[in-house]
Amino acid sequence: MVDRKFAAVFSGHCIEHQPDLIRHFQGVSGALEDGGRYYIACPDRRYCFDHYLPETAVVDILAAYHAQRRVHSARSFLAQRLHRSHNDAARHWAGDHGAPDGQNYRELKEEIFVDLPGDEAYHDAHAWQFTPTSFFEIINFLHGAGFIDFSVERVYHTRFATQEFTAVLRKGSVNLDRSEVFVDQTPEKDVVAAIKSKNESLLAEIEALKESALPEIEAQTRQIEELNAQKNSAEKLVEHLSGELRSIHASRSWAVTRPLRKLSAQFGAGRTR
Repeated sequence: MVDRKFAAVFSGHCIEHQPDLIRHFQGVSGALEDGGRYYIACPDRRYCFDHYLPETAVVDILAAYHAQRRVHSARSFLAQRLHRSHNDAARHWAGDHGAPDGQNYRELKEEIFVDLPGDEAYHDAHAWQFTPTSFFEIINFLHGAGFIDFSVERVYHTRFATQEFTAVLRKGSVNLDRSEVFVDQTPEKDVVAAIKSKNESLLAEIEALKESALPEIEAQTRQIEELNAQKNSAEKLVEHLSGELRSIHASRSWAVTRPLRKLSAQFGAGRTR
């Protein structure tokens, strides 16, 4: 449908949706000038809802090409129904992958095939699952076998706490080794080191705050202890006086002087009136 040639084609989250990936690459190549570039952004299956699905095998791509697939296979839809996870990249990076959707079915055998799309019309799905490394290897294989005329020029690893990697394919042959292709690598060990360093920094800040607040905490603790001691002393005094009062009330003299106290109260009330 495109009757012009271009120096570049940009694609965002498209290649993983193609029923026939090889013919997709062949079609894009047809719209590019010799030496033109195909710029790709693609989800990294480790950090999106495809987490529980395995990396795509090249044999599956070849099988789709041989079948000339125009719509997705039942396998793609079943894979999503069984293995789909959440799509929060930060949670995936933190190791929180959630439960796959297959655990949400009450009666898996009865429900899994309900309204499963057929082959007569296109229904969208992820057909392929990549990581930066597996994408690089698949493109190299397809180019080397002559199925596509794209070579890998650049692959940029998935940035920390995000879910997509980017790549540049060039129409024609590119003689670059792996170390030259992965020009923006962020190895896992570096990510782990960065997280560890950040945690150590936060712990140091907490310790510093603790040290600065310690004298005030100690002073307040002493004050609380003094107040508790005063409270205990007051309670003991009240208890002692209550005991003395009970002793007086129980004494013989208190009983003998009761009439006098009564007369005194009456005369005192009269004077008041």
